[in-house]
Parts: sequence; structure tokens; C-alpha cells
Amino acid sequence: MLFATLKYFVRCGLFDKTSVEKMLRYENSGFPLDAKVRIQPWDRDWLERLIRYCARPPFASENLRMNGHLQVYRFPNPTHKGQTFIQLDLLEFLKRIAAFIPHPRRHRHQYHGAFARNSPLKKKVSASAGHRLDEISPASVKNAMDKVR
Repeated sequence: MLFATLKYFVRCGLFDKTSVEKMLRYENSGFPLDAKVRIQPWDRDWLERLIRYCARPPFASENLRMNGHLQVYRFPNPTHKGQTFIQLDLLEFLKRIAAFIPHPRRHRHQYHGAFARNSPLKKKVSASAGHRLDEISPASVKNAMDKVR
């Protein structure tokens, strides 16, 4: 799906071929976005799973060890180059961890595509989402929604 999306962007003139080739060489090339997945407001188990997923730390602390003055982090899976761990001195390790700290007064989530702030499709997507919820909600949830309105 990612390759097809990038190919489409090249056809539209948004990217050139060399930029796309560079993107595909990135270690984590891609974005796991599937807008078909929906979590309904009454589905507490799935909401809890989503919150736990969003609240997890950026790295697994059990994979972190000291080796003399170096920090050794063992990757959960080998990288595309076959690397299974990385050794960093303490200052380099802190520099990389600090990159995960969000800047003050900036949004932590960035939306792209139809959900982006200036997207011309945003109003249509938002409007259809509310109608869709009314169509697929159970009767008990519809009654509760009517009471709240």
C-alpha cells in the first residue's frame, strides 16, 4: 500500500522519483494508517487497548543494559541491516532519548491526509463520521445519545 501511495504522489508531481527511492530505503519506511479500523464509544475493551498502546514508552527498558561506561540497547527485532543491538555512551544515549520529549506548547499528534488541519476533505469526513455512528449504533446507545443531545 505504501509503495502504491508513493507512486501516486510521483504521478501527481508531489514527489520526484529520487525522493521516493530515499523514503523506501528508510529503516521504518511507511506509516501504519488504516482508516477502516473503528473503535466504537461503547466498546470499552478496545478503548482500553488503544489507550495502553498510546501510553507505552518509546523503548523497552528490559532491553537496556550497562556495559562499562556504555549503554547497550538490544533491539526487539533485527534491523534491515541485521543489527541486533546498539552501543552508545551516556551522553549520546540521553541525546537520543531527549528526542522523544515533545516540545512545549506544540501538538504531539500530527494528522495527515483527509484528517490534516487544512484538508479540503476534513469537513466531509467529520460530517460523515457522525452519520455513520448513528447508523450502526445499537438501540440502547442511540437512546443514550438522544438523551445527551
